[in-house]
Amino acid sequence: MPSVILAPLLAVGGAAAYMLLALKLGLYWRVPWPFLTVIAAGAGLGVVALVRRPGVGSGISAVLSGGVLVLALWWLFSFSMFGPREDRPRVGDVFPDFALPSAGGGTFALAERSGRRHLLMLYRGDWCPFCQVELERVRARYDDIAARGVDVVAISVDPPATSAALRERLGGRIEFVSDQDGTLLDQLGVRQRDGVPAQLAGDRASRDIFLPTTFLLDEQHRVRWVYRPDTYRVRATPDEILVAIDGLGPRS
Repeated sequence: MPSVILAPLLAVGGAAAYMLLALKLGLYWRVPWPFLTVIAAGAGLGVVALVRRPGVGSGISAVLSGGVLVLALWWLFSFSMFGPREDRPRVGDVFPDFALPSAGGGTFALAERSGRRHLLMLYRGDWCPFCQVELERVRARYDDIAARGVDVVAISVDPPATSAALRERLGGRIEFVSDQDGTLLDQLGVRQRDGVPAQLAGDRASRDIFLPTTFLLDEQHRVRWVYRPDTYRVRATPDEILVAIDGLGPRS
């Protein structure tokens, strides 16, 4: 196959393969080096082809493959990365009390759930494909989590109706809570400003969303484990969550 064709195919194929595995299989890579290497190889091949045989075709090939590499580097190391994150509440702290609308109807009040362990999953919104993968993977292991006496609660700034629709799509087992006014954003230090893409903002009063964060609370609502990724492309796996739950010891 001519290098002018192979170069963009490698670059695009490497990027597509990463997205496919990340979004279909939930394989979390903070830096997907194998795929990035393939993309870079495609860009390099495009440059070599242009140097060896200058022309319109080789020029387009070099621009396309190089553009994919630049876009991948920007997305992986800049756009999808967060700055320094606040470490609050910390392990050992009592989680702040809150009462918010439940997608299933009524109000979810943490103070009224004394004596139960909780896995609180703060996610960006139903529009985020990485959030959908995270929630689907936890739903698939829901029985294992529930058998350990832990209630799974997913919280976002989505309106209750939006959260209810996502809850229904996932089978209705995870409890969804709507923090539409963002009351927990600053209280927990998890505000991502203008995180909702402008084209998806609709009539929202704010585009601010949660930085993805997972808290494991014991029966006294004390934080026992926290997962704070520095990129929205990486989330806690169900196995990591189960290990953390097992580390709590017997239920009191």
